[in-house]
Amino acid sequence: MYPRPRHALTDTSCPLQCGKTALDVAGEGCGDEAKEEVVKAVFAARHSLLAAAQVGDAELVAQHMAQGADLAARNGCGRTALVVACAHGHEKAAMLLVEPTRAAGALDAVSNDGLSSLMAASEKGLTGIVRELLAAGAKPELPDRRGMTALAVACVKLGNVERLSGGGAPAAHREAIRRLGSGSWVRATVTFENVPKGSLGKVTYVNKHGDACICFEGLDGGHLVWKSNLGNISVLSQKDVLKERARLAELVAMLIAPTQAVGGLDVPNDDGATALMHACVAGVCGVVELLVAAGANLDLINKESKTALDLSLQNPLGIDGDKMAAVVGVLAKHSLRAAAQVGDAELVAEHIAQGADLAARNGCGRTALVVACAHGHEKAAAHLVVPTHATGAINVVGGDGFSALLWAEERGLDGVAQSLRECGAAAVRRPALTLFRGEWGAVQVDIEERTVVFAGSFATVRSAQRCPLGGKGYYEIEILEIDNEAPQYGFAAPAFGRVIAESKTQSGEGVGDDEHSWAVDGARQLKWHVSGDADDTTNTVTNTARLSEAFGDLDRDGDGVLSLAEFTPLAKAVGADGADAVQEMFNDLDTHSNGVISESEFFAFFRHCLECDDLDGLGDDAQEGLYRLLHILHMIKDPYECTWQDGDVIGLACDLDKMQIHISLNGSFAAPHGVVFELAPDAVGEGLFAAFSGKRGKVRFNFAEADFRHAPPAADFQAYAAFEG
Repeated sequence: MYPRPRHALTDTSCPLQCGKTALDVAGEGCGDEAKEEVVKAVFAARHSLLAAAQVGDAELVAQHMAQGADLAARNGCGRTALVVACAHGHEKAAMLLVEPTRAAGALDAVSNDGLSSLMAASEKGLTGIVRELLAAGAKPELPDRRGMTALAVACVKLGNVERLSGGGAPAAHREAIRRLGSGSWVRATVTFENVPKGSLGKVTYVNKHGDACICFEGLDGGHLVWKSNLGNISVLSQKDVLKERARLAELVAMLIAPTQAVGGLDVPNDDGATALMHACVAGVCGVVELLVAAGANLDLINKESKTALDLSLQNPLGIDGDKMAAVVGVLAKHSLRAAAQVGDAELVAEHIAQGADLAARNGCGRTALVVACAHGHEKAAAHLVVPTHATGAINVVGGDGFSALLWAEERGLDGVAQSLRECGAAAVRRPALTLFRGEWGAVQVDIEERTVVFAGSFATVRSAQRCPLGGKGYYEIEILEIDNEAPQYGFAAPAFGRVIAESKTQSGEGVGDDEHSWAVDGARQLKWHVSGDADDTTNTVTNTARLSEAFGDLDRDGDGVLSLAEFTPLAKAVGADGADAVQEMFNDLDTHSNGVISESEFFAFFRHCLECDDLDGLGDDAQEGLYRLLHILHMIKDPYECTWQDGDVIGLACDLDKMQIHISLNGSFAAPHGVVFELAPDAVGEGLFAAFSGKRGKVRFNFAEADFRHAPPAADFQAYAAFEG
């Protein structure tokens, strides 16, 4: 039961220990007798405007106002009656409260969790209330606790509905959907599990037990709703969903002009995302057109250094290709740099003819010419060379240290490179650090600030300088924003080949994933390296035997099952972030729900992951997946028992005289740091480059462009900046 503080039944503004009022608790379910009693008590009291607003009783709201209720009063969560009514979707009650609340000077009152009445009405899609609030002078630029304006929230809501109503079910379940009649649109009628009341969702499949997998707006992936919980949802018609989409589109359009008028169109949230970025990610072309026409800035970048166009091309939500192509077309039509990025030579020529500023730069410091060269678009770049030269911007260098000429040479645009030289483009020294493995745009390197931002797909950067055989090199990485998924920091030999691709599917392996590179990982607490004989897959040892041996290694107490503590290193190694994620993965394997994982459950899980019945008869792709798993299991035997956090400085040193790699944390070379790898000369080859991989987060590298924060292992170690490329 929820604890009930003093007067919790009669004072609906008094928050419970869980941060909710008694009425909140009552509204979250429908079958609990105790909750029904709370409702009865609250209704019987009839003394609270806040309670009347929360249940949407417009008649009671009017009575309380007639009796002189304080419109500026707040409940325990800091919400006024107007915010409460809006947050619970009660349009009639909210309509009565708008003007009196304005007169009381509380129209823009913000709750403890950053919710204003306009924000709450936007989140609930109350178009009529939003119109009234704007007419009454509500401030559209106010952000919530996430930094989201009402416009941004409305864009996200519309995007969620657009995605649900327009997208099909996952391919793997189409047959089940056809047979079982799934694919319905639903709405949560109460709050249950992690699904807020009122959330729109789409059923993707129903299993043989009658449980349904539903994609709810605002929640990642499918949400399994047990058969016993299906009473918490109502089924909607397609007409209902289309009506909701139209209503939200009207809401967004309504918010754009007032938000633009107060300079709030490009207000970023805590992740640096603007309303335009939200609309682009969701593929809502009509809204993108409205925002661009209103003056939204296409060149702004988020915290992962991605523009609205970058996000549209990346398509992280897997929106229909035609929708995203339309969004990209709108952006390219309105921006020279966008047209250059997608390589539309005809649009580039039109922008130039219309007098576009060829010296203007995007958020990464690139002109349209640099952009076209960086993305390998020869025709678009060719249109830009001479006019850009005329503006004096031929030698502009982007934040990553690359000029148009350097990019043209990098991308093999020989004709463009020749034209640039003829126009007097100066040779630029190759920057100290560049993308080496991954997709173009996977990282953003700022040479002046010495920062690297990993933008969501696994990628590797490598230094231009190489420590030669017999030498001793040192560099540092400062963690600005931790990568909790896949940080692999270390060194790579010349044989660690370059793999640059146009898509994530070809991003290549990272530092430490082969015999010619070495890395440490403070997220999964592993040392990454594949020895030369590690890929011996002789037929004398079966895959089943390898997994059995791995299970035995994890079972440290030898009792034949894995406890949560024994399983945790493996869960972290394969990407589980935090105790909750580890527990969830453990529960997935523990199919008998007895608190331990047996060897048969262990095998069954990996057979399922590899989509096979026989672990000893795997195809090439599954064999590669199993090999990587076994490699991780092997590394768990000798972990790197250190956890990194923001602000830590990792010192990385290679001694190519003694053939060792040293690691320090904030200056300490004490265990588990110090010498972490003994190097095989054949694997090192002619020396080692500084190299590191990641998926998310932000770091600052130092090859001695600034003073080192800490000392290397010995005085005879040289900074990487001292070596030649």
